[in-house]
Amino acid sequence: MKKTLLALLLVSGICSGGYAQMSLKIYDAVTNADVTNTVIQVNQDTMTVYAGNFNVKNISSSNISTKFRKEEITMSGGTTPSTSSICYAGTCFGPVTYVSPCKATNAGASVATTCDFNFGNQLTASSIRYTVYNCGNPGDSASFIINYNAMPAGILNHVLSFTISDAYPNPASNTLNFNYKISNNSSPVHIAIHNLLGNLIKSADMMESNGSVRLDVSDLEEGLYFYTLEVNNKPLAIRKFIVKR
Repeated sequence: MKKTLLALLLVSGICSGGYAQMSLKIYDAVTNADVTNTVIQVNQDTMTVYAGNFNVKNISSSNISTKFRKEEITMSGGTTPSTSSICYAGTCFGPVTYVSPCKATNAGASVATTCDFNFGNQLTASSIRYTVYNCGNPGDSASFIINYNAMPAGILNHVLSFTISDAYPNPASNTLNFNYKISNNSSPVHIAIHNLLGNLIKSADMMESNGSVRLDVSDLEEGLYFYTLEVNNKPLAIRKFIVKR
């Protein structure tokens, strides 16, 4: 489990050290759900184009400039390879553009962004990380990952998809909460907490595939921890939280 935990951390790139206050959040433009530091599963038929609309918000009290970046973690190839593109602040870019120019983003304001993905008329499994940066402070950023899966329509309804929120409050002192949703699932759902060394600290079984989790962390020492959402003993997503008193 230690090796699995470390591998997930390296792949996701979302978990970063430090206690710095971030200025940016990313929200789904349709549901207004906070997708910062989440993993989104997109399961669609082949021969389709996905367009996800999001809003980048400056949650600080200062005016800043922001830019949007895509990182193609994995992309399927083939004779008609998948392609991805982004739009930011009303300007759309082709597949070979990975970073937008900086855009003035006033305190409390939002900037619209679109993440397009062309499945390329083939079965595909691709993963892309999207990150918004404060141009004046690259360490001030927010990101999320979309996993794109295309398959024949006949099996699409049987594919597992999931979302998991950030923990709150974070830092936590006594209790920790987060929300999760797993579709098309009939297997056991499990949550595991590990420390920085990858040691299992505590775990819990969930009775439902959707819901809210409230964990007692009053017995944990101060520091950085990771919680992992598992289905059928296989990790789906990992998030960090801090215990501080």
